Amino acid sequence: ETMVENNTITNSGYIGIFYYGDRIVVQNNRIDRSCLVLDDCGGIYTSNANQAAWTSIIRGNTVANSIGNFSGTPYSHSQAEGIYLDDFSHGYTVANNSVYDAGDMGIFIHTGYNNTVTGNGVYGARSYGFLVNMNSAGATPDTVHDNIVTGNNIETVGTGATAGYYSNTESAVNFGTYDNNQYCHPNASFAIVNQNINYTLSAWQQFSGQDLHSTEKN
Repeated sequence: ETMVENNTITNSGYIGIFYYGDRIVVQNNRIDRSCLVLDDCGGIYTSNANQAAWTSIIRGNTVANSIGNFSGTPYSHSQAEGIYLDDFSHGYTVANNSVYDAGDMGIFIHTGYNNTVTGNGVYGARSYGFLVNMNSAGATPDTVHDNIVTGNNIETVGTGATAGYYSNTESAVNFGTYDNNQYCHPNASFAIVNQNINYTLSAWQQFSGQDLHSTEKN
């Protein structure tokens, strides 16, 4: 088991902490002002494109001000995330982290499965506070499944939904289990977006059968 802990990392041009491999614990670090030069990155970033049988834990970290720089890209907004589980990350636990002021998403699972996201506080995300989606090359319709998203306090200050359970090709209802979360969206009317459809929490609960014990706050 490899421990990455008790570090303070500030003013990173790209990723704050980038790890790759099995049995890694990233805990009790403070990462502030990441992605100042490059974009499509995160305060804490990992991926598992080869879909190896790895496990890892990201817990107790404070990730603030993942800024992003989209100059020279085809995008009109930042793609800087707080905690970023990229391509096919699976078997990972993201627990009890605090994520502030992400330029894009607070916590992002990109085409990942069998991950647990619990007890996190996400505040002031510019886009989604939390997103799980599927759009990677090589993904099949059943690639994203069994993610557990529970007990999180998720806030976005953008004008869109607080969380995205999202795919261009299929409903994300079965991407995992979502419950006991609080969705806070002071500048938007909707809590959840799924396949480009925005839902209030009550409408999402009725449609999906998910988040039955979750709450929302405007």
